Amino acid sequence: MRQAFEATGRYFSYPQMDKVMKQVTNLEGEINYKLLKAKVAQQTLRRLDKNFKSFFSCHQDFQTNPSKYKGKPKPPKYKPEKHDNLIFDYQAFRIKGRFIIEKGIEINGKTFPTGEFIRYEQVVMLEKGLEIQVPKQLWDKQIKIVPIIPKHKSFHAVFVYEENPADFVQVTKTDQVMSIDLGLNNLA
Repeated sequence: MRQAFEATGRYFSYPQMDKVMKQVTNLEGEINYKLLKAKVAQQTLRRLDKNFKSFFSCHQDFQTNPSKYKGKPKPPKYKPEKHDNLIFDYQAFRIKGRFIIEKGIEINGKTFPTGEFIRYEQVVMLEKGLEIQVPKQLWDKQIKIVPIIPKHKSFHAVFVYEENPADFVQVTKTDQVMSIDLGLNNLA
């Protein structure tokens, strides 16, 4: 998309990107877009669309207020690594609970014979054979998104869930409260 923008100066909207990416092949002749689940590929294109819209907004603002910027805004760059964050939304994964029978496990100095110690866990099923254990404190939460973030030699899963507003504690004006306002560019 960046190459097309630089060559033609024309921007592809999300629906146009979606249509084009379903036809573009890689060096092996496969369509990369179809190697991912549809929802994950669409989330990636939505993020690219959002980045380009932000670029155009900054570029337009730069024309009227150049003093706000250190330099002329540039279009989104390619990722330097091979891997990018993959975002699995609630339609691209399922949560499954299961009982695990440990074999000859030792807990607090006591060894349990095979099949005697049972524990329960919940896992997020992302792809066939790819499961990530859900932390115990999130078992009763409604998980909305699971971004997979590549690190140096590992991948990190982040669980984004929805809180019930009724569970929040109401503070009075006499309570001493501190908050952080996350601004667009820095902490305000």
